[in-house]
Amino acid sequence: ARGDVVDVATPSALENAVMWARPGSTIRLAAGEYPQLVIKRQVDGAPIRITGPRGARINQLLFSKAGGWRVDGLTLVGGIGKAMPLDIALSNNIMLSGVSLTGSTPDPDPRWEESNGMVIRASENIVLALSEVTHV
Repeated sequence: ARGDVVDVATPSALENAVMWARPGSTIRLAAGEYPQLVIKRQVDGAPIRITGPRGARINQLLFSKAGGWRVDGLTLVGGIGKAMPLDIALSNNIMLSGVSLTGSTPDPDPRWEESNGMVIRASENIVLALSEVTHV
């Protein structure tokens, strides 16, 4: 996972790519479902970019004490119990562009409830641009 572009198609490959990618690298996700991703890494230098099609769906993306990341084109999904699609805390220099944030998808289950779209706490230089938010 130390190249300029890292192609990822499995949850474990995504975790490894996030851990080992160098500044300026791109992690390119294939369409598919990915579990919760927690990023706790400060990047010095050019940001690390995580990109993929709308069909690449991450079930909650959390940044904690992270910095120097860019996320483009993905779908971030919340869930039952008001779990938010995006949670950013104690972080800086994070940009999301062209992403879709969606709460839990309505279904007949009585446990269904929409989540909040995102929370940003004690963070700076956070950008969310050209994106859509639904079911929140």
